[in-house]
Amino acid sequence: MRYQIGTSADLLNSLELLGLPLPNASPVRYAKRARMGNGGTRGLGWLSCEWRWAAITLDEVAELRTFCSGESAAVYVQTGDGEGDYPVYSGRVVWPEKWERRGDVLLDFTLTFEQMVEVV
Repeated sequence: MRYQIGTSADLLNSLELLGLPLPNASPVRYAKRARMGNGGTRGLGWLSCEWRWAAITLDEVAELRTFCSGESAAVYVQTGDGEGDYPVYSGRVVWPEKWERRGDVLLDFTLTFEQMVEVV
């Protein structure tokens, strides 16, 4: 199970088993990158990523709402790190500010995960 969400690292729920389509996920990245004196770069700030759906039904969004009933909530997620691995992270999910609705479908729906820390 590569994409999971839950309220603890021990209680992760597979998006597939929840009946949710898999997101188009951005890899986990640092909030900012800084150029160092030696020419290299260094990640600064918290890790973050996004899960995007081009289209998602209202019922599927209601399932996601069980993990984020307000504007944001503490969650655990398993998601790609951009290097082929799918670690588990603790962090905050932030509900989108806007989306387009067509009937029972929301278009361009994006959940943002912030303040992510890999759970070891």
